[in-house]
Order: sequence, then structure tokens, then C-alpha cells
Amino acid sequence: MAARDSPRHPLYPAVADRALHRCEYCLAPEEFSGKEFQVEHIIPRARGGPDTLDNLALACIRCNLSKAAAQLVAIHGEEQTVPLFNPRTDDWSACFAFVLVPDREAVLIEGANAIGRATAQRLRMNVPHATRARWKWFLAYALEAEFHSTD
Repeated sequence: MAARDSPRHPLYPAVADRALHRCEYCLAPEEFSGKEFQVEHIIPRARGGPDTLDNLALACIRCNLSKAAAQLVAIHGEEQTVPLFNPRTDDWSACFAFVLVPDREAVLIEGANAIGRATAQRLRMNVPHATRARWKWFLAYALEAEFHSTD
């Protein structure tokens, strides 16, 4: 058995299966990561969040580290604070949209509402290496779908 950087959360199997092994924030597929995603506390333990399934989400390392203990974020250029996306209560499609940028070989995640904009900003969803990686997994899934449609 390979050594692990940190012990696996005991609820990892249930959290990962529920999330279909995708980050519940940016939707990155765990299979392209090369490393298991992390079990993230939606309401951080530091803020009294419980270690229960309804407060846990699967998160890629970038989203988890960027979120840290934040729950509210001020959107750049606005004075009000907005709650971050909650995978248990918010609908991803209502908060975010994928935007393909072929000339940059990138796929952006655009906030479709205040929660989406605040979360995309705080979780650094559109840093160049993330948008290029997203482009590559979009291509991989498109090729896989095409391959299976010719069977």
C-alpha cells in the first residue's frame, strides 16, 4: 500500500461516491488529478461545522485550500459580502456556467449570480493552469464520448 500525505477522512468513500468523484465546487474530475480529492467542511470545523455528511463536500486541493475557513466573501468592486457556494443547498448550474475560450485553449467558470461570482473569485477557479487543465479534461471527455458513440 502506498504512503499517504495525510490520513483519509473516514467518510471519504461516501462523500466521493455522492460527488461522483468530482470536485463539488469546480467540477474537476478526480481521475485526472493523480491524487485523491479532499473531504472539505462546508461550514468549517473552526466555525463550529460538524463532521457529518450533510456538511462535507469533495473538493480538489486548489478549491479546498483557497476556500480555507471562509464562508462569506466580498465580491471585487462591491461592498456587500456574499455566502460561498454550498454544494448541499445551492444548484451548481444556477451559480456557475462553463465558458469555452478555444483561442486560449481554456474553459472558464463564470459566476452566474453573486454566489457564483464570489465563489469563483475566492476559489481562484480561473487561474491559467486551472482553465487549461479544464480544457484538457473537456477534450478527453469529448473524445471518450465520440469513441463510445462509434461502438
